[in-house]
Amino acid sequence: MPAPVERVEPPPEERPFLPYPTTGLRTPISPQAQDRVQEGFYALNAGDLDAAGRIAAELLAGEEPPPPAAVLAAQVDLLLGRYADAVERLEPVVAEHPLYVAAQLVLGRAAERGGDLVRAYAAYGAVAALAPEALVRNAELAPRVTEVLAARLQDAVDRGRMEVAEATLARMIAWFPEADATLGAARTFAVARGDRDSELVAVREMARRAPEDRELAEDRAELELAVGDPGVALDIYQRFADENPNDPELADRLSAAKFLWRVTQLPDRVQQVVATPELQRGDLAVLLYWLVPRVRSSRAGAPRIASDILDDPRRSEIAQIVNLDLMPIDQTLHRFYPDRVLTRREALAVVLRTLAHYDAGCRPAPESAAPVCSAAVACGLVAEEAACRPEESLPGSDALELLRRTAERLGS
Repeated sequence: MPAPVERVEPPPEERPFLPYPTTGLRTPISPQAQDRVQEGFYALNAGDLDAAGRIAAELLAGEEPPPPAAVLAAQVDLLLGRYADAVERLEPVVAEHPLYVAAQLVLGRAAERGGDLVRAYAAYGAVAALAPEALVRNAELAPRVTEVLAARLQDAVDRGRMEVAEATLARMIAWFPEADATLGAARTFAVARGDRDSELVAVREMARRAPEDRELAEDRAELELAVGDPGVALDIYQRFADENPNDPELADRLSAAKFLWRVTQLPDRVQQVVATPELQRGDLAVLLYWLVPRVRSSRAGAPRIASDILDDPRRSEIAQIVNLDLMPIDQTLHRFYPDRVLTRREALAVVLRTLAHYDAGCRPAPESAAPVCSAAVACGLVAEEAACRPEESLPGSDALELLRRTAERLGS
C-alpha cells in the first residue's frame, strides 16, 4: 500500500489552471459521478491530494470513467510534479473533447511545467477564446514557442527530415503567420526543397520589412532574375551600381538584369523556349536569332536547304542561322534535325562559331569536347572547365546566360 501523500495546498500561481473538473465539458455525467468529482475537487483544494487521487482512481476504475475523473487525476499529478503523467493522461481526453476547458488548462500547465512549450501553447490555444488564463499564457509563451519551432524546423532540415520540417512550418504559419521567424522558416524550407518560387515569396516580404538590409535586397534581386520580375532586379542592381560604379561584379549583375528584362519584351513563344528544361537544336536557333541582335540583323549568304524545317514553326529563325553558317546541317541528307536534344558541347561550339563569324577574337571550336570547353573559358562564356559538362543537355535558363555573354562580347 503506497504511503500517504502529505497535504499540499495548490499554490496561488497554479489555481487559475485548476478549474472545477467539469468546466467546459459539453457532455453530461451521472449525478453520482458529479458528487464524487465534487468531493475529490474539494479535497484537492484543501491540500488532501491523497484523498483526491483515491477518488479519481475509483472513478477511473469504473466501466465508463467520466472525463472529469481524468482531469481530477491530472490535477493531482500536476501538483505533485508528475507533469508527463498528467499530459499522457489528458491527451486522449482532449482528442475527444478539444474545447474541454478544464482538461486543456491542466494539460497546458503540465506541458509548460515539463518544458514542452509547443504542446502547452497548443493546449492553451485550443481554449484561448473560452478561458482568459489560456489567452494570457499564450501571449506570454508566443516568443519562446516561435524560437523553439524555428530551431526545430532548422534541425529537421539539417537532418533531411523534410516531413517534420513541413509539419513544423505549417504549425508556424497557423500560429504565427506574421512573425519574422515564420518568414525565415519558410525561406529555410524553400531553400532546402530547391523551391525558388516559394523562397522569392518569403524574401519579398522580408525585404519589405527590412528595406535597408542590402544583403536581403541582393538576394531578392537574384531570385527576381531567376524566377520573378527582372524589372525589379534591374531597379535594385541599378541603385547599387549607381552607389558603387567601380564594382565589376555589380556591373555584371546589372548587365544580366538588363538582358533578362529585354527578354521579357520578346514574343511569348521565345520566352517559352527560355523556360524549356531541355533545349532542342531548333530552340537554340530561336534563342540565337532573338537574343543576339547582330545575328538577327545580318544578311545571310546563299540559301541552304534543310528539308526537315519546312513545317517547323521555328523555320524562319532556323533558316537565318543556317544561312549564316552558324549551325551545321547534314550536307548529304540536307537535314537540320531541329527536334534533336542539344548537348552543352554543341551549344558552346555554335556560340564559338558565332563569335568567330563576327571576328570577336575567339577561335572556331574543334569538334572534340575538351578544346570546346577550353575555348569557352578563354572567351569568358563559362567560368571554368568544370562548369562546361559537355555531354549534358542544356536548359533554356543556362542558354540565356551563355547568349548574354555572347551578345556582350559582340558589343550588342
